[in-house]
Amino acid sequence: MIHQSTYPATFNELLRVSDRPVLANFRAEWCAPCKQLAPELQRIAREYRNRLLVVRIDIDRHPELAQEFAVNSIPTVLLFDNQQVAMRLVGAHDYNTLRREIERHCPRRNNAHF
Repeated sequence: MIHQSTYPATFNELLRVSDRPVLANFRAEWCAPCKQLAPELQRIAREYRNRLLVVRIDIDRHPELAQEFAVNSIPTVLLFDNQQVAMRLVGAHDYNTLRREIERHCPRRNNAHF
């Protein structure tokens, strides 16, 4: 398990060493739909804490990651499983949509529960 104090230096390294799928929220501080999506993702992070690692990526601070993963609109949520993009959602979605898509694309491992 990765503890916050031991996060890798780069996002790609995080993808490589994470023992859980990574849900990455590509966003910006000035983005109104990003702010709308934030509480939904906080709820997902709480409820899926044993199954997913949820991270925020500010595209203004890390434009190279937005480019690398072809993020052309924000918010964009990518689910990485085994370092591969398993899911892509563009726009502000509600909790039920996020949960449905995560369940569809993220298999349970090691009897993980929400």
